[in-house]
Amino acid sequence: MRQSILMSVLVLCVGGTSSAFGQAADLSDMPGWTQRLALDPTTPAMQKYAQQQKARMAADKALRKLRLAYFGPIRKDTVRQEGIVKLREYTDPALFPLMVELFGKEGPDVKQAIMDHFYDSASAEGDGSLAWMAMFGSDETTKSAAKGLMNRRIAALGKVPDQVTLAVAAAIKSDERGPLMAGLELIKSLDLVQFVPWLIAGQVRQQGVQAGSGGGGDGDLAYIVVGQQTAFVSDLTPVVSQSAVGFDPQVSALTTGTLLRIHQAVVIEYHVDVNNALVELTSRHMGRSTRQLGWNVPAWRDFYANEFLPKLAEEAAAKAAAKAKATQPSPTLAPDAK
Repeated sequence: MRQSILMSVLVLCVGGTSSAFGQAADLSDMPGWTQRLALDPTTPAMQKYAQQQKARMAADKALRKLRLAYFGPIRKDTVRQEGIVKLREYTDPALFPLMVELFGKEGPDVKQAIMDHFYDSASAEGDGSLAWMAMFGSDETTKSAAKGLMNRRIAALGKVPDQVTLAVAAAIKSDERGPLMAGLELIKSLDLVQFVPWLIAGQVRQQGVQAGSGGGGDGDLAYIVVGQQTAFVSDLTPVVSQSAVGFDPQVSALTTGTLLRIHQAVVIEYHVDVNNALVELTSRHMGRSTRQLGWNVPAWRDFYANEFLPKLAEEAAAKAAAKAKATQPSPTLAPDAK
């Protein structure tokens, strides 16, 4: 699953900078730019990640056994309910991504149980797991249920957690239409204006194809010939033997007509759903339609820098002023002098 892949990449990065968590490696032989990108295993964040990785490795085998013993093809309700009770005993938030990977394609009862478990944990990992299931869930029912619980968590927090934003970023970069559409819907419903630059860049994608890119060389990508071939004798070789003379003709073909060569090509993709999300989100803040910008990416970039960002700053200032006014104590009237 994508979460496991991302975690593996992070472990590889850490492994390249330290021999063990908590013990920094010698980076003196590494290039300067590599040293700047290296992860410091002594930071609290990396120490926490190391502890979570150890917890996942320790619980992985037990969770797989639990899945085999209580879920899968087993249909007996009492057995499955017993397994759900045991599953809820794993309260460490570090295990939530692993639970999504192992139980995310189980029956509706198991998926609903782990989603309720994530919600009840009131943790950052739980919020991220709910967001992940809301976009990468195995079916629409699961996605809808996860989205509902995630929205309840956002309402309780009063803000969108960073883990939800990261999950949305993974969804809109997906090559699958389902996660992409789910991510765009969350961008609109949660008003995630930080994704506007990505929406501007992602609505039109252009890819150039060079000649010979399939297997090297400078040949044509393709060609079409519309013509007529006429056979003629291009060479005549005499063959001589005793008391006999003959000729060996070589026949060739002459082609006349039209040749269409495709030497280079450019593929342009227009993502209508991304453009619609961009227009809806920006129009909401501007108080007017931005549909007239169409597919003009340079115009969108100019609009973002010169109009949209100042508008967001204006909205932020207005909210701050309203909040400050609401927190000011009400003036007390002096009692009438007697």
